[in-house]
Amino acid sequence: MTRVPIWSGGVWADGDGPEDAGPETLVLITPGGHSIRLIDEQGSEAIAVEAASGAKLTLDADGVSIEFGQQSIAITKSSISLNGGALEVT
Repeated sequence: MTRVPIWSGGVWADGDGPEDAGPETLVLITPGGHSIRLIDEQGSEAIAVEAASGAKLTLDADGVSIEFGQQSIAITKSSISLNGGALEVT
């Protein structure tokens, strides 16, 4: 059996790749404009999912945040905040 390497991914010239992509940030962008960012930067680790509609979901050291238009939900270890503190549950 012969083993040959398989190329997977993409290569861009400097400055032509997806915004924010780099050695510590993997970015997947669909043709429809949806994106997933896996950020491994020391101290700023996060997973960010964004729909083409603008809806965003972020998981990081602070907790979970969901945003869509003017609406937002932030969930931390100690509280849930709706719309920037309009309602706080602790």
